[in-house]
Order: sequence, then C-alpha cells, then structure tokens
Amino acid sequence: MRPQDLGIGKLFENVRDAVIVAEARTGRIVLWNPAATEVFGYSPSEALEGLNVEALVPERLKERHRAGLSRYYDTGHGPYIDSYAVLDLPAVRKGGEEVRVELSLSPIEPIRDLGTDGTFVLAIARDVTERRRVEEALRESEESFRALAQNTMDLVAVQRADNTLSYVSPSVKHLLGYEQEEMVGRVAADYIHPEDLEWAWEKFYEMLQTPGISEPVVIRYLHKDGSWRCFESICNNRMEDPAVRGLVFNCRDITERKRAEEEIKKLNEKLEGRVAERTARLEAALAELKERERGLREEKERYQAVVEQAGEGIFLLDPRTKRILESNPAFRRMFGYGEEEMRGITLYHLVPQDPEGVDRKVERALEQGHLLVGEREYRRKDGSLVNVEVSGGVISYGGEEVMCSVVRDVTERKRSEKAMREVREAERNRMARDLHDGALQDLTYALAEAQILKLLSEDSSLNERLDQQIEALRRTERGLRSAVYDLLPAGAEDRPLPERLETLVEESRRMSPGCDIRSEVEEGFPSAP
Repeated sequence: MRPQDLGIGKLFENVRDAVIVAEARTGRIVLWNPAATEVFGYSPSEALEGLNVEALVPERLKERHRAGLSRYYDTGHGPYIDSYAVLDLPAVRKGGEEVRVELSLSPIEPIRDLGTDGTFVLAIARDVTERRRVEEALRESEESFRALAQNTMDLVAVQRADNTLSYVSPSVKHLLGYEQEEMVGRVAADYIHPEDLEWAWEKFYEMLQTPGISEPVVIRYLHKDGSWRCFESICNNRMEDPAVRGLVFNCRDITERKRAEEEIKKLNEKLEGRVAERTARLEAALAELKERERGLREEKERYQAVVEQAGEGIFLLDPRTKRILESNPAFRRMFGYGEEEMRGITLYHLVPQDPEGVDRKVERALEQGHLLVGEREYRRKDGSLVNVEVSGGVISYGGEEVMCSVVRDVTERKRSEKAMREVREAERNRMARDLHDGALQDLTYALAEAQILKLLSEDSSLNERLDQQIEALRRTERGLRSAVYDLLPAGAEDRPLPERLETLVEESRRMSPGCDIRSEVEEGFPSAP
C-alpha cells in the first residue's frame, strides 16, 4: 500500500503527527510516516517489515486492543473508530519507554485490488508526553498553592495586573475580619492605609516588571472593625504562571510585634537614660577607684621605702613550706646572704637546732594571728650565731596567708647588759665588804665592850641600861649582817671557814693597830662551820 492509494500523497510525508495504517485482521503495519519514527523510535523499514501495531500498545492494554480490532474486523464497527474521538492513551516506544499520545482512529474503505481483504485502520497519533507532564506539574502546583493558601495562618492574596484581587485565603476572616467573597474582585488599594498608598503603588508597578520574589515590606491594612493592622508582605511575581496570572502576596500580621517594638523602643530610651546615669556613676566610681589606687600605690611605695631603709631585718615567710618569700636589705646584711641566695632559704636554715620548735611557733602564729617569739639565736650564712629578737604577724600576700616577721640584732644589747650586771655585782661586793669590814666590825667591838662593862659594873641601874644597849646592838648587828649577806654575790658565803676566819683577823688588825693579833689554823680544821 502506498500513501497515494489513500489520497494523502505528500501530506503523508510532511505532516507532524504520526500516521500509521494497519491491517485490521492481523495488526500488520502497512504505512508508517517519518513523524511516526519520531514518536515511536522505529525506522520505516523496521515498521514495514513485520512490525505489528500491538508492539506499540502497553502490556496492560493489549487484551483490550486485540478485542477491539477483532470486533472491528468482524463487524466493521468500533466505538472509538466510528466516533472519530480523540483518545488520550499510553503507548510504548521502541526501547520500552512509555509515552502519552493523543490518538484518533478512522476506518479505511476496502481496497480490493491491493491483494488483501481491504480492512484497514488509520491511526493518527500526537506525542503529548511533555504537555501532559507540564499540565500535571501545573495541576500539582496549583493544588499545592491552594492547599497552602487554604491552610496557612498568614494572609495569601493574588493581585491581577489591573490591581484587583483574584484570590484571598480563608485566613483573611481571622486577620482582617472580612469574608473571602467581600474582597475578591475589589481593588487592593481600597484596603491600604492612605499614608502607605503612594509608595505601595510604586512597589506594585516595580514588582510587575520584576520576576521572582521581592524583599519584605511593611504595609498597614484596614480591618473590618476600622482599625489598622501592620502586615509584613512578600510578593512573588507569578504573572507568567498560567495557574496564577498575578502577583502572589504572602502577608504576615506583625501588629503585635510592631507594638512590642514600640514598647521596646520606649524601654530602650529609658534604659539608655539609666545606662547614661549608671555610666556617669561608674565613671565617678572609677575615678575614685583610680584615686584610691594611686593612693595605695603611693602608700605601697612609701611602705617599700620604709622596709628597704629599715634598720631591722624584715622578711615574709610561707607558713606551709617555711620558705622565705621576700626580705629587706637589713635582713640580708644581718645574716650574710645575697638577694638571689635568699630565694632558696627556709627558716630551718636560720634555726637548724630546733626545727620542731619552728613548726610549733609558726602553727601557733597562724592560729593567733600574730607571732611573738622573743629572743633567740639565729645562724648566719658563715655558721656564726647571732642573738635576735623576733616579732611579727599574719598578713595577706598574693591571696594567701603569710607571716611577716621583724628581726632585731640584740647582740650588742646583750653584751651591754652583761657588762652592766658585772659592774653591779662588783659594786655589791664592794659595799658588802665595806659593811662587813667596817660597820659590822665596829658594831661587834662595841657590843663586846658593852658586855665587858656589864661584867665589871656593880651598879644595877647601869647594868640595866647596858642590857638595853647590848640588846639594841645585837638587833643592829643581825640586821646589818643580813644586809651584808644579801649584798654578797651568790656563793660568797660558801667560802671555806679558814678563809673566812683569815678575813676576820685581817679586819681586826686594821681596827686595832696597837694590838698584835695572830691566827693559827691546825691541819684538819673543818672548812665549814
């Protein structure tokens, strides 16, 4: 069969729709134009050399396809062929890919001279796969848009190029008090605040010329109750979208947010005032603090100068490690250490003979808050000992409690005190000798003379007076002898008895220059009375 046999000639080759002629009884393809190759992927030779039209039918529809051809072959009629209806059906390409086609079927009058029974069917197919995909996407987009608009809490509105509203979402009732029907078809400008209207028009025409999504803008809209509500609006230009054909506005009610922002602004102004006031106070306090710091710095410098120039040794002690943390020049001179050497010195170096005593005194000082050791011996670097007087207390140093001690060298004072004691002892000895050798001896002789006179006297009245004098002399002798013993240095009364007797004889000779007084002590004479 040739196209000319059907009277379509050049039209068969140039038409953009696929044109296929198949035998009704067998389904064998007898005509196949170039457009059919584009739609189904088979070359003309492949199609005309045994390809059955059933190869173009999806597996799930093949039974229906066979039944329809058989009915048409048997009866010469078919519901789709007779009606010339345009069918939207799936078809299968050469590689198995399924496409969507619009198909119209029509009968061909029997042609007996072609050597067949003449029962053929003409099929004209158009590939609408892409169009259906676009339509489906458009439908889904429209459904999604409508579902979103119907359920969103924000106000969604579509505004046409003539400024009328073609759609408002149901949320308009909650947000502005209107029913949807009240706003659809109205001019959007009817609901915009007069102060916002001019620049809103400018934005509207600007957005008409600009595809895509705009920056958010704030516009006041009229509520049905007469109040104005603030909305933050974002516009999406969907003029080219067949499903929309307008500017889509998504509007969020920010009235409360704006009110809160105003409140925050007022609070910020108050806060700024308070901050300024507090800042002034802080600046004043800072100035005062700086002045105090300056005073403390000067006081520290004065203290440092006093410590550095002090004649007494001053040092800081870590009570836990007993390490000397700091010391002044007088302390280092006193014990013969350099400044660097002192960094490794502990209190045990100065008092090596009594480490337990050091620990006890430091612990007691921490408990009582002060230290009063008194006099003791410290060891110098060269090993010599020096008498010192130590006092101190607990202070804060670097956030820790440390001991601050003052050390005075009392070696010279001790030497002076010893010399003074020796002078006093010598003076006591001299006074004791003078009393013993002078006054006491005179008193002894006077007592002896009074006793001799009493023995020689026969006058009772004289004897009575002599008894009184003798008793008075004895009392005086006892008191004077006691005073002499008190003045004598310790151990003087412990001298041997012969030595003491010789002293008495010498004193008697001195007092009686005209008498010859001798003493003889035999060997074995006791040394103590």
